[in-house]
Amino acid sequence: MVSCGSLINRSYLGLNLFFSLLLAPLAVAVPIIIIGSVMYIVSGLSLPTFLILLWVPLCIAIIGLHIPCKITVHHTNPSRISSQHLYLIAVYLFCIGSFFTTIVLNRTTDSLLGPWDHISALPFILYYIGSLALFTVLLHLHNTIVGVYLLSVHFFASFSVALLRFPLGFGFDPLLHNAAEKLVLAHGTVTPKTFYYIGQYVLVPFLSRLLDLPVETFHQSLLPILLASSVPVFLYCASRKVFGWSTPISLMLALLFLTLPYPHLIMTTPWGLAYGTTVLTILSSSIALSCKDARYGFAALCLGLATCFLHPLAGIPLCLFLIIVIIFASKLTPLLKILTIVPIFILSSISIPIAFLINAKISSQLHVTLNMRPWNNLTQSIHLQSLQTRFLPLLDFSYFFLTHGGWIFLILICAGSILLKKKNQLILLSIWILGAGMFALNGLLVTSFLHFDTLAAFEQRDYGDRMFQLATLFCIPLAGYTLGLLLTTLMQTKSTIVTMTTPLLLASVLTSSLYMSYPRNDAYAPSHGYTLSATDISTVRVIAEHAGSAPYIVIANQVVASAAIKEFGFAHYYKTKQGAHETLFYYPIPTGSPFFQTYLSMLRAPSHTTMNDAMNLVCVSRSYFVVRDYEPRFPIIVRDAKKTSDEWHAIDGGKAFIFLYRK
Repeated sequence: MVSCGSLINRSYLGLNLFFSLLLAPLAVAVPIIIIGSVMYIVSGLSLPTFLILLWVPLCIAIIGLHIPCKITVHHTNPSRISSQHLYLIAVYLFCIGSFFTTIVLNRTTDSLLGPWDHISALPFILYYIGSLALFTVLLHLHNTIVGVYLLSVHFFASFSVALLRFPLGFGFDPLLHNAAEKLVLAHGTVTPKTFYYIGQYVLVPFLSRLLDLPVETFHQSLLPILLASSVPVFLYCASRKVFGWSTPISLMLALLFLTLPYPHLIMTTPWGLAYGTTVLTILSSSIALSCKDARYGFAALCLGLATCFLHPLAGIPLCLFLIIVIIFASKLTPLLKILTIVPIFILSSISIPIAFLINAKISSQLHVTLNMRPWNNLTQSIHLQSLQTRFLPLLDFSYFFLTHGGWIFLILICAGSILLKKKNQLILLSIWILGAGMFALNGLLVTSFLHFDTLAAFEQRDYGDRMFQLATLFCIPLAGYTLGLLLTTLMQTKSTIVTMTTPLLLASVLTSSLYMSYPRNDAYAPSHGYTLSATDISTVRVIAEHAGSAPYIVIANQVVASAAIKEFGFAHYYKTKQGAHETLFYYPIPTGSPFFQTYLSMLRAPSHTTMNDAMNLVCVSRSYFVVRDYEPRFPIIVRDAKKTSDEWHAIDGGKAFIFLYRK
């Protein structure tokens, strides 16, 4: 598969051997996602489908051998690396290797509030020194191959902290998707069959069956490996081909991508993969339009289509954006281009609200209603953040960067827009502004006009916020152009103070971004979202064994619910005619489930009546209430639940309590 991926990159993109090897995982994944998703929709991931997919990369590679393609990145004789740079590279590899070691040695199956909980400052010190060494190396490095490979290592280190620290998995959504992947592997499909997320649901089971390894092995590591190996290459190529920056400037700009917090890229989900492929699509389409290179245009189309199969929320507007790019690249007259682009832009700007409303009509999984209160929601969306210092220098710096970084990013975007306009780069400027505008308008409409009946109040803004986050990705080239000019000026300056302080400052920003990209519990942002633990696994196993074949429901938090999904998949659903819910999962999923409200009520005051109401909702005669030791008022809840329940059990010495209620 690696050989096929490398050959695809050399044949279709004209990359050299080293870049082709680095992009091999992406070159294999994209056609599997596209072709596999189409076949999944038609027939499911059956054995014949798997056998056909097995030959897809090889067939594409063989076809590519007959395409005359000149290698466009010439590094067959890379420049020599000085001894000083070799020492710095050794320092970097030692620091980043120690960073990996420190995280792995702190692997845990306990309930924590995030990867930084119960861990020393050593990983941050190692990451900071490593970032400083890497930035210093890239400042004068002309060996592209070494530079890009070092960047890939750094990207993987940044994306893989949760992967390395939590062997049971991290986050609720990844465990949910992991269970769906297991279903696809076992039965060939998920019922009811949906038209979203299928790109991941095809790719992960395909890799699992191909190499005969557990689904979890590929699920947890897919995103860090896939994006860490591809994003640096595309960032470097875009900087070189679109703006013409030198090798050191291009490498440093690629590294500065990590100054933007990346919470969507720390765990494998369809949204995380779609977020990453959106970045790659923007970069490859920019190269295609700037250099009039059809090969990168073809790559952008494939990436856009793969994004659509991974997550339509990103993929639908992105595919319409690519149509606009094609129109810009065509030989139509300016007037015809404008007349064609305007309706496509309008359609793409309302595509997501339309998609949600259509999905609500044909599917019972996500109910959506129109909510005509636009100005109320708009004023809630726009607010100025202020920072109150906690007199903790490192945290104060990190949160200052998080709070005010948006303003700095906006200044860089405006400056880049003005400079590119003066440089007559109007086509590139137009597509980036149009791309940002269409996603931002979608986000505004979703936030202002749609209400998701099956989601809790605090989750109502999630979809709109995601669209705004995608809109910022189109602004990265604009900010990158300004940063490129600043870095070029800094490299030419003879001021020792500026030359020495710049790497120190940028390494600090990179380290702050690493900290901010993961869930955290500190003086600024107290967290209540605990990770999956061995106690949760034991709890759901005890409940399943105790219940046997009797129908039952479990009233617990979402962490315990995720443990049940991890262990038993989507085992039980019960029919109900309550509100927007035609069926209910036997654990409180999603947070809009009536069972989640029952759980909150039981935390306030455990009651047999409250549990009876939940049982009557789905006509079962047995229910379990689970409370974990990290819940506020834990001793009081346990005391009161013991009085109202019919039976109770302590798990792991009292880390969790199970209370049985019968009708």
